[in-house]
Parts: sequence; C-alpha cells; structure tokens
Amino acid sequence: MLVKMPEPFRVIRNTDRGCGRAQVQFTARAQPDFIGCLAGGRMVVFEAKHTAQAQIKQDAVTPTQARALDAYAQMGAWAGVCCQLSGGGEVTSYMVPWQVWKNMKTIFGKKSAGREELRPFKVRTGAVVYFGDAIGGESK
Repeated sequence: MLVKMPEPFRVIRNTDRGCGRAQVQFTARAQPDFIGCLAGGRMVVFEAKHTAQAQIKQDAVTPTQARALDAYAQMGAWAGVCCQLSGGGEVTSYMVPWQVWKNMKTIFGKKSAGREELRPFKVRTGAVVYFGDAIGGESK
C-alpha cells in the first residue's frame, strides 16, 4: 500500500468553482510525496520530481523533505527520489536511491544529474511508469 501525502495548503481565492480552480497558499513545508509499505513489510518513502530540463538539481528536494527521507532511511525504509526529465525532446524516468541523491556532489562531481549520471536508475515506462522495479516491489 502506497499513500500520496497531501500538500498542506489553504484556499486564498476560488477562481473557477466549476473546474475546481483556486489560488492557494502552502501552510507548511511539504513532506515526501509517497509513504507506504510493500507486501512483506518493507517501508517505502519517496519524493517525486519533474523537470522540463535535461538535468535535475539536487536542491529540487527541500530541506524538510531531505530530513524526512533521512529519518525514514535510518529506520530501514527504502527512501529515494523518483524523477522525470523531459528536456531535449525525450522523456525519461528514474528511481534514485536517497543515498545517491543526497551525495550527488561526491558521486557525480556536481549537485545535479542528467541522463548519463541517472542511467543506472532508469525505470521501465509504457502506459505506466514502473517505479516499483527499482525498489523490489511488484509492477503489474
């Protein structure tokens, strides 16, 4: 079971009630996007990021999200960042283990990563993105 964590916000002004559009203000720092448990009891926590660029910056993960990912990882959870790059006319998806993401500077020599650096973490895509393959979960 994997649960999408809601972003804490308040509505400032409804702009189109019929379409559910509104101006909102975030009321707290966001936690990781998904927290759950795989069959067998393995905890999983990850943050989801997307960029229209060919590189993604390490600081796309906020300090609050980083602290949460660290805490879950220290308790034995699989922690990571699922990210998608759509720059350069190609859309690719990756599931990057948290220890790799947080140590980008040491591992890649810079605080960002592109397709070449992320290649080992690429996940299958089709009608769905198979992030579960990267963490040992079932992808059906």
